[in-house]
Amino acid sequence: MSHPPTIIPAPTTQAPALLRLWRVVHPDALDPSIGRRLLVALQALPPPTSCPDWAAALDGDAAAMVRVALVILRVDGPADATADMAATGLLVHALGRDPTAPAVLALYLRRLAALRPDDRRLTCLAAAWARRPRQDQGGTDDPLNGCPEPRAPEPTRSLLEG
Repeated sequence: MSHPPTIIPAPTTQAPALLRLWRVVHPDALDPSIGRRLLVALQALPPPTSCPDWAAALDGDAAAMVRVALVILRVDGPADATADMAATGLLVHALGRDPTAPAVLALYLRRLAALRPDDRRLTCLAAAWARRPRQDQGGTDDPLNGCPEPRAPEPTRSLLEG
């Protein structure tokens, strides 16, 4: 009998900035060469799951990365450091021209957008990944490529302040 993979809680609730590119930079603004830096960053971290597919995914198996990412999305959701690791792995494969990784990245972004309905940028990025062409057609210097700027968090007031 096969046991489901164990999701290992990420050591922090927020991943390093490099591992959050998938949710802040438009795909057309990403140079494919960033994939190598992302892969090195992922290899330097403890795996987010006990699933043997993680090692295979980091060795270039895009189908393994999709499997890992879907399990993490189902178990943990799209909003923590574990999801950032899985989505960054998808980003590595998407930049390497895997045809499935962009669709799963779009799914991650749509799920994250559902948790953050005021952040229209996430929906825009999801749409961009969903329509990502199979071949690189050049990039843009605008990292948001027309998507709205992230909004700064609104200051909170204490109930005692009135």
